[in-house]
Amino acid sequence: MKKIVLLLFALVVAASCSQNHNAKVTFNVEGAADSTEIIVTKLSINRIYVVDTIYVKGGKAQFGANCQPGSPDFYYFLNDGNKIASVVLQEGDKLSVNVAKDGGISTVEGSEEAVRYAEWERSQEEMLTKVNNLFNALDAAQQAKDDKKAREITTQLTKLFVQHKQNSTKYLINNSKSISVIPVMYQKFSEELPVYGDVNDVFIFKKVYDSLSMVYPNSPYVSSLADDIKQREQYIYLGSKIDNASEMSHPDISLYDVNAKVRNLSELDGKVIILSFWSTTEPTHKIFNAELKELYDKYKNRGLEVYQVCADTDKTAWASQVKAQGLEWVSVCDPGNVSGTLNLYNVTNIPTLYVIDKKGDIVEKDIFEPAKLEKVISRLVR
Repeated sequence: MKKIVLLLFALVVAASCSQNHNAKVTFNVEGAADSTEIIVTKLSINRIYVVDTIYVKGGKAQFGANCQPGSPDFYYFLNDGNKIASVVLQEGDKLSVNVAKDGGISTVEGSEEAVRYAEWERSQEEMLTKVNNLFNALDAAQQAKDDKKAREITTQLTKLFVQHKQNSTKYLINNSKSISVIPVMYQKFSEELPVYGDVNDVFIFKKVYDSLSMVYPNSPYVSSLADDIKQREQYIYLGSKIDNASEMSHPDISLYDVNAKVRNLSELDGKVIILSFWSTTEPTHKIFNAELKELYDKYKNRGLEVYQVCADTDKTAWASQVKAQGLEWVSVCDPGNVSGTLNLYNVTNIPTLYVIDKKGDIVEKDIFEPAKLEKVISRLVR
């Protein structure tokens, strides 16, 4: 009899522990018709996939998940393709989500981590709205060929980026023990511009990792962060080699141009070379290309060459832009960095630019102000 009692007790404890790993989210969806679908998606390090579909009944909907101890997960809930809630969920959570009527980010209650993450998501949505409005205004200015307005908007975008990165860094430092810092570290200001794309941001990441790994040592996100830090430190090492221009020549590049012809950077040896890395998806790069074209036309007969690498995954769009912009220099594409060209030159930000002298040495980096760049080129082509 005693053995049976002990067995029953063990089963009750096991069931209790198992249930403690479960988490539940209750949605309050005022005004939604019964059977309204809510698609549930989950973040898995570097991709998001669909895990479930739940339905509204009587203005409410519920979702349950089995969470691993000490390993919170990020879930995103969508209706008609629009995100209605972002939730960080961990074992034992019982969250309540009030869905916003205006389609904005919903309010979340039930745990400090979930509330903190929801608040950051709201601020992120507000920032992205400002960015999108500015990019739309920039596109309109470019279509109208209003260069002055375009430069003003570009300045506003730059200031907004700096301000947002400062605010994000403050958040990371003040919440370094919260799992909500993970999406903050990997957010993007625009499609091609990560907020923390500079290799030197590794020092911020390391500070956060030191705190976060103490709280969530079993989280795959924290493990992935450790791997990312190692990679960034390797980039810094490679960067120190490249920056020491007086002791090394530039590595060669071999990629296809718009005519499917292999073009090697070494073809231009003995010339002054501007090595440019860019993206067709950033409107500001089109402005820089126009300025670079003026410089190229002025000095190409005196020994200036441009070798430009596009990192876009859409080669058709790249080829179209090369022709539309009338880019006569060597234009090649490394779609998605499959050939590792960006790694070879320690490119962590787009655009990136190197100036290579006639001896093949890298002498300058990231000079985007036209007057300063021309001053360097005029000196080197003599």
